[in-house]
Amino acid sequence: SRVMGACEAIGRLLRMPQHGNLPSVKRLDIHVKGKEHVYFGSDESAPELEKRLCSKTTLKAWFKMNLDETVPGCRTVLYPDFPTFFSFDEDRGVWKLRRGYEFSKAENYFVRKKTSKKRCTDIQIGRMYWVSPRSVEAYCLRLILSTVPGLTSFEHAMTTADETTETETVHETLVAA
Repeated sequence: SRVMGACEAIGRLLRMPQHGNLPSVKRLDIHVKGKEHVYFGSDESAPELEKRLCSKTTLKAWFKMNLDETVPGCRTVLYPDFPTFFSFDEDRGVWKLRRGYEFSKAENYFVRKKTSKKRCTDIQIGRMYWVSPRSVEAYCLRLILSTVPGLTSFEHAMTTADETTETETVHETLVAA
């Protein structure tokens, strides 16, 4: 049995919404190279599984977007902030620029177009999956993705350029782990 107050009872009788769900949240994949999560049923065939194993995750699509740089300025955005300015097409496995945003060279970041009206349904935030610190490589990758914009591959995420000697070394976060 559940107790309901007068305000909630009237709201339910008048079919008023009880709570909002804005902004929407896009779950962002975190996985080490070659170790993506795949969920399948016992009735799925081998070709269907093979197709899903090769499917693009939000992380792989983010790397590809930064590598191709099809949209100017996409390398300035952190992985957790990407759903604010881009939407993920699940069918094609690609990110595309959200309607109403453009890259501002003056601010070196994405801004809402002046002609665009702000609609509440367009707002989306990104949340990366939680990773246990016991999974050292995935945990470090999550930390790196939270702080370094414009990464183009798993290898790029694991290394850092040393400007003084012009060489690449393993990222400090991974060395510390």
